[in-house]
Amino acid sequence: MPRSGRAALAPAAAAGGAGRAGHPVTISIPKRLVSASALFDPAMFRLPQPLAVFEISPLARDLVRECRRLSAGRARPAADLPQLLAALGMAACRLAVRPGRCVLPVPHSRALAKRWT
Repeated sequence: MPRSGRAALAPAAAAGGAGRAGHPVTISIPKRLVSASALFDPAMFRLPQPLAVFEISPLARDLVRECRRLSAGRARPAADLPQLLAALGMAACRLAVRPGRCVLPVPHSRALAKRWT
């Protein structure tokens, strides 16, 4: 995930990311996997930077699973889903303060940059 001229490499099962609206992000996943996304109104949460990649906490992982469970296959989401999404957003903002350790500079040569996309 490029962020400010840098890229992060992280195992999918251990990574989370938070980004501000209007900032493009490219995600490359070389193998098939199941992922989850939660989109929030930008006015709800204040991120410390345009994009952060972080290690997902057990709490955040459980909140993602529960939000997915409560919204799967329903015409209307469960009544407590907004509160769970708010808790997930707060957890992600707290985690975004400590970006992940696997951050590298984005390559500038065409040959190397092609491998990132």
